[in-house]
Order: sequence, then structure tokens, then C-alpha cells
Amino acid sequence: RGGGGGGGDKRGGKRGKWRQTGFSSSAIPYGTSGVIVTSDQGKESRAVRDIIGHLNDIFDELHPAPAGAGDGAADDDAAKKAGDDAKKTGGGGGDVSDLLAAELSSLKEEAADKDGKARFKMLNLDFKACMFVTMAKEDAATMLPSDLVREMLTRTRDKGAPRSRHSLRVVPVDTVCFAGVPEIKKALIPIIAKYFPSAAPAAAAAAA
Repeated sequence: RGGGGGGGDKRGGKRGKWRQTGFSSSAIPYGTSGVIVTSDQGKESRAVRDIIGHLNDIFDELHPAPAGAGDGAADDDAAKKAGDDAKKTGGGGGDVSDLLAAELSSLKEEAADKDGKARFKMLNLDFKACMFVTMAKEDAATMLPSDLVREMLTRTRDKGAPRSRHSLRVVPVDTVCFAGVPEIKKALIPIIAKYFPSAAPAAAAAAA
């Protein structure tokens, strides 16, 4: 029995080990819009940087800011610094234009974060190779993530660009809600109203 007791301790140790599996308390807030990005393990930050840069470029092209809204001098300084950094690293392999675009995107993101005006931000879910990028509410109201991602992928299909060396999948998320039937019905109302206007009244009544 003494030996059995020792075996019991070992089994208890194994159970304890499995129970100690780490988990993340992070969660995507309800009502959030954004994009799910998957990548190879270890390339998460680079994949997110690529996708954020591409989405920002397309959004700015389709919805340019009013004249005088941006800081032209800051943009010029960022472009100059990005060019200098790309030249320094260009000899180490890789396309200089890709390095320049990545560096410029990074600098713009840093400036936006400092001002608290970043359109896209990575939400840490403590997952490997799977990230969620949130989109500012006012920008999502202007152009939904699904429309933005569709535009990006259409350009990639038709023109071969933009591309990301590190991202594997990009899945738009127009809104997030609790996984309950009433909550899903309520979240679907604005989506149905946009894409199926004639069915919107019935959807609203069903969700009430």
C-alpha cells in the first residue's frame, strides 16, 4: 500500500500538471470590429504589421482625410527616416521597396499610437499564430472590415499586390457578440439591413 500511495502521488502530480495549463483572460470586447490574422508561429508581429499597413493604405486611398487634417511634415519625416533605414538594411537581402513600405508603416503606426488615433491595433489574445486586429469604431462605420478586406484581396487577385510574406489568412469581423441566439439576432440586424434591405423589417421584428 505504501507503494500504491507513492503511485497516487505521481498520478496526482500528473493531474496537477495538466490543470496548470495556461490560459488567457483576454477577450474581444462585444461590439468590436476588426480582422483575424493567422501566420506561421514566430511571425505574428510581422504578419500583423503587414496587414495593418495594407489596410491603412487602402482605407486612406478610398477615404482620404480632409485637406489639412494630417501632419504633412510628420509624414515627410517618417518617409525620409524609412528611406534611410531601408537603404541601410537593403544589402542584407530582401526587396528594398518591401523594407521601405514596412518601415514607413511601422513609423506611421507609432505616431498614431502616441496620438491615440490608431485606426488599427493588435489585441493580444495570448494565442500563437493567431491574432486579432481591432478597428476604430468611427473608421469601421465608414468602411466595414469585410468591405476593406474584400478590396485588399481583390487587388491581390487582380494586380498581384498587396502581398504579405508572413500572413496566411485574413478574416474580417464586422462585429462581435455573445454566442447566444438573442444576441446574434440583434447583431445581425444592421448587417441584414445593409445587404438585404427588403428583409430588414422582418429581421428586426424577429430579434425584438
